[in-house]
Amino acid sequence: MYSMDFKEFLWSNGYTDEDIAYLKSFYDNRQKIPGDILQKYQSLIKEYIVVGGMPEVVNDFVMHKDFNRVQSIQEKILSSYDDDISNHAKGVEKIKVRKCYDSVPRQLARENKKFKYSEVEKGSTSRKYADSVTWLEDSNLVHMCRNVFELYLPLKANSKDNEFKLYYNDTGLLLAATASRPNLQF
Repeated sequence: MYSMDFKEFLWSNGYTDEDIAYLKSFYDNRQKIPGDILQKYQSLIKEYIVVGGMPEVVNDFVMHKDFNRVQSIQEKILSSYDDDISNHAKGVEKIKVRKCYDSVPRQLARENKKFKYSEVEKGSTSRKYADSVTWLEDSNLVHMCRNVFELYLPLKANSKDNEFKLYYNDTGLLLAATASRPNLQF
């Protein structure tokens, strides 16, 4: 399942295409957004970051506006991801995939410029964990963001294959994982 983007989050909260176009017009015209409008949308973007865009979470949040309920649903989704890893990764790959997935919040909390296999397991290299990272990316549990050395299209042609960061597929799930998984050491 894919996470909703911010525009879809706004739609779920009752905002129309006209509302969104009005906000975008300030950007297009390079105008300062009036304070009251800016404050409203800053609040919404903060909600979006915490809630994320998983449809079940967004729907519940729209109905109840309860962050405790949000976190509970996010924890269930994370648990179902754990089950997916257990059910779909093969053999010893299950353990490696899980270690890579669990290392993502920890690595993002540090000033690492790239994903470090040695933080998944001390002394490890891509030889041991590269397939696990690919499994996570193919399963849409993470997004890979490669280091680009020149800002020319196509970006992929100007990226370093061995320098990347991994991000959870949803900001809300990332925040929930950092709050609910005490075994993640930062």
